[in-house]
Amino acid sequence: MTEVERVRALIDRLPGKVGMVMAPFYLLVFGFRELFLVARLRRRGLIAEGTVVDNVRTGDSAYGPDLSPVIAFTDHAGNLVEFTPVARGNGLELATGSAVEVIYLPEASPDARVNTAAHLLVPGLLAVVAGGLVLALVLTLILAFTPGTYSVGTAVGRWLMPAILLVGGGGMFAAGIQECRAVNRVRRRGLRTRGRVIDGVTSDKRTYYVVGFTDHRGQPVEFTRPASTRRLARTGRAVTVMYLPDQPTEARVASRAWWVPATALLLGGTAMIITAVGVVVSAISNPGGM
Repeated sequence: MTEVERVRALIDRLPGKVGMVMAPFYLLVFGFRELFLVARLRRRGLIAEGTVVDNVRTGDSAYGPDLSPVIAFTDHAGNLVEFTPVARGNGLELATGSAVEVIYLPEASPDARVNTAAHLLVPGLLAVVAGGLVLALVLTLILAFTPGTYSVGTAVGRWLMPAILLVGGGGMFAAGIQECRAVNRVRRRGLRTRGRVIDGVTSDKRTYYVVGFTDHRGQPVEFTRPASTRRLARTGRAVTVMYLPDQPTEARVASRAWWVPATALLLGGTAMIITAVGVVVSAISNPGGM
């Protein structure tokens, strides 16, 4: 009996299997739908300025009330559109009355998103990673606790850990590709100017620098980027900034623009390759897996 036939037989014998498997598949479908929508927004989306008109209380947590911002903007046809961002949580709060940059599709303006990397990428990537991990855990439990199949250690080592590494590496690789495209777009179509590091922030053992510059309209702009070393976050350091005229807050420091996506691609790709080779070698050397 092949491993595919073995897994199918196990799933057929497991009671309540549909509910266990549907939850991660729902997360995966939602995640891939979000990432597909983000790709369409990046290609054909229009930019507009929106305003946070309200924060609606949706529940309570240990940290206080859960608030969902409501953003209003006017689309290209002159219609007033309101939407609630999909991405919510710590670091994604939007104060009532604040102005935000919105990106939307001309034919589907209610599917708008706040035009920042966090609001665009976090929901889809988080759902895909969570769905993949939960699905791997379900399969591991099926294999581990069904008589005559795998031991717990074998099931975890052969299914769960490779799935975690593949999903994590794949998510990191996808984020690297997305950032590469963003950097390439700024390099091809962006403007360059001089900026200055106005602050250095350390959060969760990572260092970020806040850069300020004046755009082509004479407006002051600030943006935050991760720093590879503390020296780069030295306050007062002059840097060259490149930015898109219609998205100045998504600027990049020209000399350091590629290190973030390159690191993500290298680590994510290495994790996936090593895991895939390990799975193939394990399957060849121990086909039964018992």
